[in-house]
Amino acid sequence: MAHDPGKLDQMKLPLEEERARLMKELEEHNRVVPLEDETGSSVDPEVQSDEAEEFTNRLAAGDALRARINEIDSAINKINMGTYGKCEKCRKDIPLDALKVSPARTHCIECQKELNA
Repeated sequence: MAHDPGKLDQMKLPLEEERARLMKELEEHNRVVPLEDETGSSVDPEVQSDEAEEFTNRLAAGDALRARINEIDSAINKINMGTYGKCEKCRKDIPLDALKVSPARTHCIECQKELNA
């Protein structure tokens, strides 16, 4: 039995809200951490090393945020095209309960188990 399109459309607002929150978080991750103190002098090399490591960690977190945003964009596009809620592998409907837990989900439970095996 196919999903009720109205119920699938209801999934769009939470996705858009999550996308806005993630975009704001990504903006904060993209801020550059200065490697100088307030006077414009270079800080201690050890401090620079710590800040460089933190910046690298922030870049990785930013990559994860961008990937999640891309998943959400894909889900919103599928809602707009009327293909949301279909498993990308077997084309069966993904259970609504599973979509509520993970709105950007692309595979039904059975296919996801196969992919994780």
